[in-house]
Amino acid sequence: MHSVRTSAMELLLGLLAWILVLGLGFSFALLVRVTTWRVILPVGLALLGLVVLIAILAVRRSK
Repeated sequence: MHSVRTSAMELLLGLLAWILVLGLGFSFALLVRVTTWRVILPVGLALLGLVVLIAILAVRRSK
């Protein structure tokens, strides 16, 4: 069974992930308005890679 502390930490990490995803979405939407796709695509892929890396590290840590 999970302890209360573990459950609270998982909830906090989930909320943080949602905030990060929403923040990246809003930033991406603002970038679309001000610049071209040649700039946006590498930046978007780099940010997505960072999110995936953090998710992988979080999963490895929880095992």
